[in-house]
Amino acid sequence: MALVVILPGPEDLGAGQVVSALRRRGADAAVVPGAILEVSRWEHRVVGGRAETVITLPTGLQLSSASVGAVLNRLPGASVRRFARSSERDLTYAAVESDALLLAWLSGLEGRAVGTPSPVVTGEGAGADGIPLKWLVWGRRCGLGGPRSVAVPRGLVAAGTGGDAAVERWTVVGHNVIRSGEVVEGEAADRVRALAALAGMDLLEVLLRSGAGRRELVGVSLRPALTGVVADAVADLLVERARGEELAS
Repeated sequence: MALVVILPGPEDLGAGQVVSALRRRGADAAVVPGAILEVSRWEHRVVGGRAETVITLPTGLQLSSASVGAVLNRLPGASVRRFARSSERDLTYAAVESDALLLAWLSGLEGRAVGTPSPVVTGEGAGADGIPLKWLVWGRRCGLGGPRSVAVPRGLVAAGTGGDAAVERWTVVGHNVIRSGEVVEGEAADRVRALAALAGMDLLEVLLRSGAGRRELVGVSLRPALTGVVADAVADLLVERARGEELAS
């Protein structure tokens, strides 16, 4: 099986659980923090309309678009530590350029990168309820109402939970929907899955509050916690993508 690459986020303990699950499945996994990517040598070009990237790590290991089976992306953005003492203008420019290069590599993997949000998901400002308007529109289109108050639970984008109703975490991993440590089906799972599909996300945590016969969207996270069943499901998805690449080649 081709190499599976894990790009852990800051203090991303869950990435280690995914690596352990991958190795139990016989997969070869490499953990590459953002700071290592930053000091690696990058070669990026477009050949015949397709992006080809070769990243040579300080260890000498090469990650190429052709040889990498799958990637789990947990990075909130490219690392720009070496520009920490630069002017704000230079730091901003470096961050934009580095993010573009990282996204070009992940996009060039053509579906083998898990957990990679598109610019349309990450770049929109929040609406009056604390969730970007596009998420509210997508949620309502999928039969999920919007929030009525504002707070900030863990995650990239969130809104208030309000009231006494319990808030549940639903995690989408590929085609699977996980709630309370179990893979679930049913109308609510279909709505959560549809929301992830509209957002173009194959890894997404959705916070729902139940009450008055409806489920209300109160938050989302593009980098959900990777523990237990979720970590196993992510490992299964990465193995599936890596094996699919082997069959295609």
